[in-house]
Amino acid sequence: MNGLFGNQPIKMIIKLILMCLFVGFVLKILNITPVGLFEWAVESIAYVINISFDSVEKVISYVITGAVVVIPVWLFMRISEKKREDKIKSTFGDKL
Repeated sequence: MNGLFGNQPIKMIIKLILMCLFVGFVLKILNITPVGLFEWAVESIAYVINISFDSVEKVISYVITGAVVVIPVWLFMRISEKKREDKIKSTFGDKL
């Protein structure tokens, strides 16, 4: 129980109860029920999954297009950094 709630489990349980009370109060004011919230979450997840499967091709094309720019720039930066490190080592030797 110490690992789940931290060093002071009673204090954490009280914080959780107060947060639940506050969130429940706000949801009640907004006229949101637990069942309605659950249905909304399930519908939203289903919608996101449908959109995701429909747009996988677009995402892959974006990744490939971005890689055409990012990979060469990254490679250039790595090579430049390595050359700079080698130059510093050859200049200062073991003094660093």
